[in-house]
Amino acid sequence: MFKIIFGFIVICNLSCSNGEKNNSKNILYSYLLNAYQNTAYFECNKNLVKEFAKFEDQRGDVKTGAFKTPSNNMTFQDILGGEMKITENLLTLSIEVVSIPNQINLNIPPANNVYPEIFYRFNFKTNEHKIYVGIENFSNGTISQSSLNNLTVYVNSNGTVESGCGFANTEGNKITFKCDKTFSKTLVNINENSYFNVESSHRINNDYYQDCF
Repeated sequence: MFKIIFGFIVICNLSCSNGEKNNSKNILYSYLLNAYQNTAYFECNKNLVKEFAKFEDQRGDVKTGAFKTPSNNMTFQDILGGEMKITENLLTLSIEVVSIPNQINLNIPPANNVYPEIFYRFNFKTNEHKIYVGIENFSNGTISQSSLNNLTVYVNSNGTVESGCGFANTEGNKITFKCDKTFSKTLVNINENSYFNVESSHRINNDYYQDCF
């Protein structure tokens, strides 16, 4: 909420100092639309890996935009917790959600190569790298159904996809990613002194439903 209020103040200052009423109205409209549609203004936690080998997240805290309340049927978007195991050669990450349907509708929004329609990922921050490990789907505009097991697990380092880790594995209400560290130059940098958070996001039309630990 603070960021929303701060945004209003900035917009008002621009309007008063420049006197460009039409331009200010456009800026205000864009800001309100963005705040209404997505939850980017919510920041995830900064968690130390060595303190959270296993973690829990609040149920029913899926968010969408600044002024809307998600429906109460957010199940596979709602993170309940998870765990991680780091060995010399293997990184195993799990995300537990309320429930996972056998088939999930994909490619519902218009095609978009910039923002994924759906993703689940662990984000890691080391001294030199920002790394995320997880699954995602970019809409191609062709409506289909698929299991999350059919989505490839990617390792992204500093904004660039470095490698894949096979496919996600779902069992019950748990999604698991397993990555062989010998095939990744980046994953070896993740240790107990790294920071992490976990995100889920689901874009339905132009609304983003997100949860974050």
